[in-house]
Amino acid sequence: MKESYNIIYGYVPSLALSIIAIVLFAAGFVGHVFLLLKYRTWYFIPIAIGTAMEIIGYIFRILSNVDNPYAVAYFVAQYFCIVVAPVFFSASIYSIASVLTNLYGRRFSPLPPKLILWGFVGCDIVATVLQITGGLVCSVFERIGLDSGESKRESS
Repeated sequence: MKESYNIIYGYVPSLALSIIAIVLFAAGFVGHVFLLLKYRTWYFIPIAIGTAMEIIGYIFRILSNVDNPYAVAYFVAQYFCIVVAPVFFSASIYSIASVLTNLYGRRFSPLPPKLILWGFVGCDIVATVLQITGGLVCSVFERIGLDSGESKRESS
């Protein structure tokens, strides 16, 4: 496994807080899946997926604490899961907005329900890609020894 020369987080992730997060997300996941199946509200499936991703992300944070805080793979896996999970939460919110628009009448919405859903999901995907790209760019600059302060000082 590839290792970094320093702890990527800037600190060693807290074992206790990661365990608390896993317990809380797991309780939410179990309750949510139970209600999702009981009431057959399939448009809430993205919340279950996002919650599972949060749990996986915090498992990788625990591995960073217990096994190796220098492991790049642990950092990347937890970063991806924890950053991407909210996209799924948002997708469910947009689905609910679409369902409510159909339920209460399209005359109350300036946009058609499908445009609400896919327009917001599209914007969310673009924002997530930009966020991940920004993280990658920062890591590349850090790897080659540049940050915004150093590059400006060297050029003057």
